[in-house]
Amino acid sequence: MSVPNLVTPLDARSIAEDDSDLERTKPTIQDILDPGYWHRWAVGSSDDGHFLRAAEFFRYAIVLAPSDALLRFDLGIALIKAKRLEIAKRAFVEVCRLRPSWDEPRTILRELRNQPGDQQHAAMGRHYQPAGTTAKTLEPHRVTAAEEPQWVAKTGFASLFSPDTDFHDDILACQDFVAAAERLWPQHQTNAMLLHVASAHRESPAMLVAIARRIAGVSCQNEKIARDWMTIRDGREAKRLALFAMRLRPDFETYCTAAQVLQALGGHEHAVVVAERCLHARPNDPKAMFILGELQIESGNIDRGQQQLRRSIEVSPACGRARFALASITGSTIAADEISELQTLADDASIPPPERTLMLYTIARRQEELGHFGQAFATYQRASDRKKRGLLATNPNPENFLDRVYATMSQYGRDFFQSRCNCGLPTERPVFIVGLPRSGTTLTEQILSSHPDVFGAGELHDLSIIGRNIAASSPGSIRRSGNKLPFPPGLERLSPSDIRGIAKRHLSALKMMDRSSRYVVDKMPTNFQLLGLISILFPHAKIIHCKRNLLDTCVSCFRNNFSWPFFELDAMADYMDGYRMLMRHWQSVLSLDVFEMRYEETVADAKGQTRKLLQFLDLAWSDDCQSYYDTPRSVRTPSRAQVRQPIYATSIGSWRRFQQHLDALVERFPDEATYWRDD
Repeated sequence: MSVPNLVTPLDARSIAEDDSDLERTKPTIQDILDPGYWHRWAVGSSDDGHFLRAAEFFRYAIVLAPSDALLRFDLGIALIKAKRLEIAKRAFVEVCRLRPSWDEPRTILRELRNQPGDQQHAAMGRHYQPAGTTAKTLEPHRVTAAEEPQWVAKTGFASLFSPDTDFHDDILACQDFVAAAERLWPQHQTNAMLLHVASAHRESPAMLVAIARRIAGVSCQNEKIARDWMTIRDGREAKRLALFAMRLRPDFETYCTAAQVLQALGGHEHAVVVAERCLHARPNDPKAMFILGELQIESGNIDRGQQQLRRSIEVSPACGRARFALASITGSTIAADEISELQTLADDASIPPPERTLMLYTIARRQEELGHFGQAFATYQRASDRKKRGLLATNPNPENFLDRVYATMSQYGRDFFQSRCNCGLPTERPVFIVGLPRSGTTLTEQILSSHPDVFGAGELHDLSIIGRNIAASSPGSIRRSGNKLPFPPGLERLSPSDIRGIAKRHLSALKMMDRSSRYVVDKMPTNFQLLGLISILFPHAKIIHCKRNLLDTCVSCFRNNFSWPFFELDAMADYMDGYRMLMRHWQSVLSLDVFEMRYEETVADAKGQTRKLLQFLDLAWSDDCQSYYDTPRSVRTPSRAQVRQPIYATSIGSWRRFQQHLDALVERFPDEATYWRDD
């Protein structure tokens, strides 16, 4: 049974092989907000032996029906079958709280506490029943105060204030601690205590989520909380909150936010359903048109996406996001009077600054199309200056990337990694595509993910979260030392068991996305900073390093609405220097297997490069890799429209259009100025 797209991108191959009516039917809003919909997926996953997936679907159902003790009971059973016994205990604690007259969960709890390790799992096997078939009429009994779960009392809240307490991946544990605090302290003391805990665990997404939920009043009716959860990158919790928010507050703004949350977290199928509902409710709303247009483009429906973006602009000419999104699509048409209209809008102080900045980027794109490259560069520079002023107003001292590179090179050498070479897991399943933005990482992933033995997971934040959590567990002196930290700080404090535990959790997360493919590809470009961490966790992992002419890369980043340092040429040049130094360092101290995927060579001989790439991964040739642009999977990067077309060569040497403005950049990278010349 395939997994619905809210949890992992839908696999068209598996749908074709499944005769289930549930698979054939596009979900409706009523489906998404129906606990029974998610319960059915959970039951199917349990029947197939996919108990962690079943647990995830039960949790979605519980979000929509939080007082349903039967759902929590079935969640506990699924967790037992998945051997997640500590988390299962907490599920049964909640069942006892909701149904104090129910004996069976209390019996299960006692057995879980009394039998250690694998004996617990064996002992609990007889309690497993198909989901939803648990008895509803049982002997009345009340749980007394003396029967309150002992593990809560034994833990002690003093440990919460220690940054060494590890909550980074256990949202249920954090929620239980918060719930226990509410039982033990009056209301005003609880909030004060939670704020202290939040300070101690500011690097812990799970703890922050739990505290945000409590301080927000548990109901989570304000869709702003969804954005906050998305910001801290606890993806599954953000999805649950999106569902919960739609259930509690089924209005237009909540639905729009839910669509964006689902879009950001890869749930495109359900995001489209929600966005269409928004547009149905308000047919002329530019925000709904923009959201649906973006989703259509990311899903490969370029023409339909362009149509929605144009409609959004017709209704709201000041929608800079729609203007720039449309201008970023190769071949989009330009109206004769558009540039003058955009100039007026870009100078209109009544329009929010971010929208005005996007107007400037759009003007520059249109000027490029007309061949006015000098004017285009000046307009890009205006946009860059405006963004830099905004950045410095809020963050006067942005991170010095070079300092961190030097710290990494000095602290993590060959001896450091050789002493830890046998601590990780000997699996080749995770594949990492790394490089600079706009260096061909999306193209490479599209080619690979078209292979039947490869699952493309997109840009995962998991490793950066792992790195932050390792840093958070480091001594206070390291955290107070400012930006001069390696990537990541604290690796020396990891024991072999710590390393194996982190690696196992990451593999489990990948398995939640896809269980059958030989490889799961993470194409987060900035993971080049964390190759040292990757080598410790997965010493046999395959690394694909995407490389492109640095001048082309710089100009391509400069032309897009990217974050610091990629909108400022001098800062970007420093970053490029640091990137090259760090990659040379990794090459000299690590024994990872790395394949260099040169963008220019791929453009010149796509089939030949693809064949070499597949050979590197020991994969048989697949014709699907040549038609990667026909893949049904969604793409969220700025290359989303380009990778829907066959490879084209027009972007090679594109920096020369602006050469007269790039003297400082050429001086920094003179070797790149003569690479792949075609004249």
